[in-house]
Amino acid sequence: MTTRLASRALDAGDHACAIYSSGAQLVRLASRFLAHGLERYERCWYVGTRSEGTAIRAALRRRGIDVDSQIRHGALSILLSGDVYVIGGEFQPQRTIRAFGDAVRQSVLHGFRGFRVAADMSWTMMLRDIDEQLIAYEAEVSSLFTTPATALCLYSRRAMPLHVLRGALATHPVTTATRGQAMTNPFYDRDVMKLVPADDNHVRANLQALRRLARQSTPERHRRSER
Repeated sequence: MTTRLASRALDAGDHACAIYSSGAQLVRLASRFLAHGLERYERCWYVGTRSEGTAIRAALRRRGIDVDSQIRHGALSILLSGDVYVIGGEFQPQRTIRAFGDAVRQSVLHGFRGFRVAADMSWTMMLRDIDEQLIAYEAEVSSLFTTPATALCLYSRRAMPLHVLRGALATHPVTTATRGQAMTNPFYDRDVMKLVPADDNHVRANLQALRRLARQSTPERHRRSER
């Protein structure tokens, strides 16, 4: 019997990870995620490289979004990792958590319905000995998602070490289906608070299983219509 997971739009309270294989896939996932938030009148951030930011602006324009207007009105910010995660060449998780917490509160105070952020986590490749910190941060930052906040953490399948990908899957309760919808992450472990040893072959098998489940996922509206 084939396992199928229900998929839906990413929504407030979701802390999701997506494992992407190419720059084009990253742009598709992030632009779809941000466009949905802008349509819902949420304040949206993208955190990544300059080239990614340029590509995402173009992708949002192709979706009919007036990017310049959204930026002027504070609804959209395209940021670099140094604006949020890395300051002076150092990652301080508690400072980053406070920055996101402040962003959530300011979004609500300014009349937005919520806050959402898509972030490419490849900035970690520039720093040494950060893997433990990163996964501990991902586990702790989940506490923000009792608020009107939505996050999509993007991890490169080609660039990130397998043990880090395993940690990412263990610390995000939601992952993405083929078209970027949310689906339950079968590899999430609420008890994981730090990086744990991982067998590379086991991680590869999990990633293959995740791709298969993503392709086979069923949108919730279809599931409801079948009842």
